[in-house]
Amino acid sequence: MIRFFIPLILFSFSIMLYFGYTKPNVDVIALVKEDTSFATSTLLIKKDEIQMKKEALEKVRESILPEDREKVKKLVPSVDEFDEAAFINDMNNIALNHSMFLRGMSVSGLNTGIEKSEEGEEKSSNTSKQYQVVSMSFNISNTYSGLKKFLKDLEKSEQLLDITTISFGSTSETKESNYNITINAYYWIP
Repeated sequence: MIRFFIPLILFSFSIMLYFGYTKPNVDVIALVKEDTSFATSTLLIKKDEIQMKKEALEKVRESILPEDREKVKKLVPSVDEFDEAAFINDMNNIALNHSMFLRGMSVSGLNTGIEKSEEGEEKSSNTSKQYQVVSMSFNISNTYSGLKKFLKDLEKSEQLLDITTISFGSTSETKESNYNITINAYYWIP
């Protein structure tokens, strides 16, 4: 009689093992496969959408005239194209056009934020900002009308500039005043 119950007990145990342990794991594996196939199809759809947007943006970029692209490069140059010496020289030339000399010049903030990866590719260490600010301070002496003309020429500059501070003091000996000016220029980090 025991021989009859041993196979029955083993058969019952194997059914309980299947439904208690194996079946839930098979169900979890099926759900994971379903989620994986859904994620894969979503990724393929999004990849196609991104590719279409990229192609549309490339068409827009190609439609921009080369002269206009050069103007934008001058307005806000990239970190590779920004030349501190040329920037200082441009400011000095604008001042010289009004018979002024830049004195006490200081330039700060020229920090590229670019690091080289091990593969030699450039990557930005400052991912929240896509631009950097270069601040330049200097002193000039001129009349008020000469200062206005100088500021007008700064406004017409091809590079994007912000005048952040202007402070002044007069000298009793001449009609000229001393002006301390701080300007910001910008360049973008690709």
